[in-house]
Amino acid sequence: MTMSSEFRVLFVGNSYTTRKDMPTLVARRLMADVLAFGGASLAAHWNRGEVQKRLGAQKWDAVALQDQSTRPLRALKSMQEYVRKFVDEIQAASAKPNL
Repeated sequence: MTMSSEFRVLFVGNSYTTRKDMPTLVARRLMADVLAFGGASLAAHWNRGEVQKRLGAQKWDAVALQDQSTRPLRALKSMQEYVRKFVDEIQAASAKPNL
């Protein structure tokens, strides 16, 4: 990546993703967008299909994924399944996944 090119980040998550307005803070330095809704899990995002559409519609350099806060404790296998799905989709779009 060269600093002269626009570095684009897509945030996928829930209310914790938007708490303290992190996407806006990052957007001051980079091009950033966010897909988040309260209590969202990665499974809910996958099933809505909006992330997949956004990945196909624009070029992203990185995608920051955040699952629902208690999911790793109560539904680890499901969380891992959807992380893998998103990682495959993100890499197919030539972006780097970040958890």
